[in-house]
Amino acid sequence: GRGASMSLPSPNYTVKQPTVTISAPAAGTHWTFGGANQNIIWTTNTNTANVQISYSKNGVDYKNMTTGAAGYTTVANNGTYNWTIRDDIGASTIKVVDAARSTVLATVNFDIVGSITLTAPSASGVGPAR
Repeated sequence: GRGASMSLPSPNYTVKQPTVTISAPAAGTHWTFGGANQNIIWTTNTNTANVQISYSKNGVDYKNMTTGAAGYTTVANNGTYNWTIRDDIGASTIKVVDAARSTVLATVNFDIVGSITLTAPSASGVGPAR
């Protein structure tokens, strides 16, 4: 004969979607080219070893953070990347991608701005208008 059959309850699985939150730069932030380096900061619920970070001027063509060439920069998924801001002034987007899955995890829009230092006339050389 047949053995006894047994019915087991179905397991309940929850599929956790990978997420990343970029906290720096904050949306709408202005980072100055030629100023101090800035930290790109993110938090994630993934255990992937590496992420790929890139930036874009048009939201389509993404560039390596170091060279500015097409592509991305692969870094440890430790939540921070110290970036020497490139001479690429204007509206920009940073993208963080799960390196193991090539899944876009987060993007943020910010601005790269320039700065001007006035060297002449000096404050002592300025007098009243005539």
